Amino acid sequence: MDTDAQQWRAAGVYDPEAPDAADRLGALRYLTARGATLDELRDAVAGEGLPTLVSALYQKQDRLTPREAADRAGVPLDVALTVLRAAGLGDPEPDTPRLRDADVHTLELAAYASELFGVEATLQFARVVGDALTRVADAAMTNFGQNVAPALDAENAGELARVEANDAASRLLFEEVPGIITGIFFHTCEAAVRRTALVGASATSDLAVGFVDLVGSAALAERLSAAELGATISGFERDATERVALEEGQVVKTIGDEVMYVTVDAGTACLAALDLVDRVAADPVLPLLRGGVAAGGLVRGYGDYYGPVVNTAARAVKLAPPGEVWVTDEVRRRADGAPVTFDALGDHALRGFEHPVALFRVRRS
Repeated sequence: MDTDAQQWRAAGVYDPEAPDAADRLGALRYLTARGATLDELRDAVAGEGLPTLVSALYQKQDRLTPREAADRAGVPLDVALTVLRAAGLGDPEPDTPRLRDADVHTLELAAYASELFGVEATLQFARVVGDALTRVADAAMTNFGQNVAPALDAENAGELARVEANDAASRLLFEEVPGIITGIFFHTCEAAVRRTALVGASATSDLAVGFVDLVGSAALAERLSAAELGATISGFERDATERVALEEGQVVKTIGDEVMYVTVDAGTACLAALDLVDRVAADPVLPLLRGGVAAGGLVRGYGDYYGPVVNTAARAVKLAPPGEVWVTDEVRRRADGAPVTFDALGDHALRGFEHPVALFRVRRS
């Protein structure tokens, strides 16, 4: 028995007589080569297992306290803490080592942005960034949990295989995904510049807004496994994002089984909804889709849109029967020339609106 194995045996993390001794020894050698200490190995074995140690190794680096980071950035401590809270990092203790060197630059940029755009605008931007990146990180965890982990379980994989899989996933998440985000972000900025050039950058944007909603999707949870349900809903969201992007549009947000999007042109907003209705109808698993579209002045938020026009579309989609798309008269007027026709449905009372609203069913010509 070599020196390392003797040390691990003495620490209680390795038993040469155990049936899985060779696999455990391989995992210990792998993690030690990745920089794990004996104490970390011991804690992992006593806790959630050696495979979970990999992610911690990627996060193991010198840390700064918020106070130290604020001093280096030349910003007041209270400002630094406010920015960190806005970005969704909780309420960090001023003297608890938690931040990285890169966070100093973030605080420097936040101070600069506050001078340029104002404090509240900068904090709101930090909230949007934090929320978006939280979703990216959660999506990465979901990918591993729904795809890699079940495959390892099905193979009855040992510790070494699970350590290697966790290492590959952690390397992708911590080292490669930031570069992917940088590349894609450049192109999303280009698209945002094009949209802004068409509709302006004022507080109110003249756009079409659509909602598409899966009808009765709650029943899916009763007949699909968690993995199947996640894959099915994710496929729907993917189709919506790709279809709206074809029109230089933007998926604003997904709310469970509902997608909100905006486009510059009312006709393309209708066509996007109709295409998605057809795609979902052809899916053997998904329930039918319905849509609602309105157009006019949308109040621009930070990563969102608000106002009566948005509320109208959100109410219209709830009235539309499965497989249909209902739109407002303003959409009908603006879509003149698009390959669609409209059937008058009369005036409808919409929740939150004082007067009835004329709605139309849109179909392809």
